[in-house]
Amino acid sequence: MRIRLRQIGDEAGLITDICRYFLDQSGGACPIGLDILAGDVVSSTRTRQTAVIDVVTEAVAVQVHPVVIVRILTNLLDNACRAAGPRGQVRLVVERAGDQARLVVADSGQGFGHGEAGKASLGLDIIDTLVRNSRGALSMGTSDLGGLAVTVTLPGASRPETPPDASYPGPASASHRAERQSERGSEPASGPAEKEPRPE
Repeated sequence: MRIRLRQIGDEAGLITDICRYFLDQSGGACPIGLDILAGDVVSSTRTRQTAVIDVVTEAVAVQVHPVVIVRILTNLLDNACRAAGPRGQVRLVVERAGDQARLVVADSGQGFGHGEAGKASLGLDIIDTLVRNSRGALSMGTSDLGGLAVTVTLPGASRPETPPDASYPGPASASHRAERQSERGSEPASGPAEKEPRPE
């Protein structure tokens, strides 16, 4: 029962962030380093999951809202870790694919259809919608680790000049920090205040 309640809580948090994203898109999306964001989300996932997570990345940027990237990665990694089991193996690959960015989450589980009923399907339906709304594509296949491999392809972008700040301590904080990072791109530049002329 506790496990299921925790899962419901995770799903509720996912849906809340996605609803916030679709209801308030005034800030737009700025180029972000997908490899950097992926590394931070993996660090967060390792605090909640016991599966071994291997990471293979290369520098690549996308112009997608950071909250969307965080939610895609968090959902896929959590699903993969649950499928792999406590001593299983998960691998995240972030790479360039021509003028696109590609991320692949693979696990050593039993493959699609063998996980907990309803859990993976709800998450992947939502993630597929986020990916398609970001002009990307999601596909599933068999992993060389023995389980499922989920591939997400997104349009590439120019590398951002400033990387994100500190590491993400958790999914909720990750989403909140991602929102702040996106807001920075829409903030007007501030400079020193002009002095008023003194009366003669």
